[in-house]
Parts: sequence; C-alpha cells; structure tokens
Amino acid sequence: MKLANQKFKIVSTRLKFFFNTLAIYLFIFFSSLVLFSCASFNNLIGKNDLILNDFQIIKFHEYLNGKFYSDELKQTTSHNDPMIFAISKNGKSSLHISCYYSGQICNLGIKGYENLKKYSKKLGNELFIFAIGRRIVWSETNLVVPRNIYKSNDLNKLKELIVNKKIARVNNNLSISDLNSYNLLMLPQDNCNSDDC
Repeated sequence: MKLANQKFKIVSTRLKFFFNTLAIYLFIFFSSLVLFSCASFNNLIGKNDLILNDFQIIKFHEYLNGKFYSDELKQTTSHNDPMIFAISKNGKSSLHISCYYSGQICNLGIKGYENLKKYSKKLGNELFIFAIGRRIVWSETNLVVPRNIYKSNDLNKLKELIVNKKIARVNNNLSISDLNSYNLLMLPQDNCNSDDC
C-alpha cells in the first residue's frame, strides 16, 4: 500500500508539473497573441507625411456627416454612423466605412481589417486609418472634429483644422482621374457574434 501511495505521489507530482508548464506556455502564447493584435492594429493607423487634396477633404466631410453616395446601394444615403475613414499617404485613395443607422450599432470586428486590405488592393494604394468615428487618429493626433466644423458647408474650416494641427499638407496638383474613393456601408445584421465568423 505504501508503494502504491508513493507511485501515486510521483505521478501526481509529474502531472502537476506538466499542467503548470502547459499553463505557462498557454499564458505566453495568448499574451503574445494579444500583444501582436494590438501592434497589428497600431500598424493600421497612419503616421507622418500625409498629403490631402480637396477631393479627399470632401470625402472626409461626407463621412463625418453620414450623408454620401453608397457604392453598394447605388444611391445617396443619409444619417449613417461613421466608423473608419482610411486614406493612402499620397492622398490618391480613400475608403470610408459607415454603419447604416437603424437604431442598432454595427460591430466592425475583423471585417474592418479585411476591408482595409481588400480595398487597398482594389483602389491600388495602401490605406491607413485616418479617423475612427469622428476622431482623427493619424500620427496619434486623437482629435475629435467639432460638430460646428463638420456640420458646416464651408469645407475650408475642415481643411484649416487639419492643416493647422499639422496632421497633413494639402496639395491639389493631382489629376482628378488619379483620385479614387469607396464608400462601404455596413448593416447591424452584418455583426459577427457566432463561431462561424
């Protein structure tokens, strides 16, 4: 009986060691995943040397106001909730993602990253996040655009805010044929809450 108890203690000690080691490895693995995902998201936010033009300022103004021509619906749509405005560093391409307002909130989730990569390829320029909601985040600016500026029809106020805060320079020397943009409208039912996502 004494021998059986000793063998049980040895097996029990080895199992504890195994599970403790496994727990440490799992903790390191999941911690690195969290840190990697945070670092990856930070890499999506634009930094330095942004060149804007009047075309993209108009697109950003439409995004802020939630009224724009939807490329999916092929019509003008209003009262949309801005989610992400992304732009290329050269100011040639932009993507704006908004939520179709119906009283429910859209959840961007992994689709935001997927759409950013998809439309970077489709528009022919790498896109970086310029604004999240109505907050400009380019180069860690963290500036909420005041309502009186984005509700104004005077686009110069928005342009002056961006230039005066040294977020971007303005250059209108590009040909209009070189500029492109895509307006993506998400629906609340597009939210992904299941294991199938």
